[in-house]
Amino acid sequence: MAVFADRFLALLTAAALPGTGRDSLLSLAGDPDPDGWGYAVRLDDGTVVGHLAQFDEDLIDSVNCLVSIVHSAGSLAYELEAAGAVALERCGALLEERIVTAAAGTGP
Repeated sequence: MAVFADRFLALLTAAALPGTGRDSLLSLAGDPDPDGWGYAVRLDDGTVVGHLAQFDEDLIDSVNCLVSIVHSAGSLAYELEAAGAVALERCGALLEERIVTAAAGTGP
């Protein structure tokens, strides 16, 4: 159980809580690849899905936290609520722009 005087922090904690103690989806190789690609990022089954130029375990930990949040509708709802109305409105506009750009075939 966690108790916060601030609703924002309570919502963020509620979003993160379900992913606590779960196995991480991603891991980072301890040594750089000999082919010069940097540090391999692997899925939990060992499949290499990317590389980081520098060793950054904090980044991989952050991505693993985000994965657990977006994989849980309840966690994602808490995160969105914590973001607030202005952020949600702006995110909606950004998402709409990206969808239109992707449909036109002009985006990433």
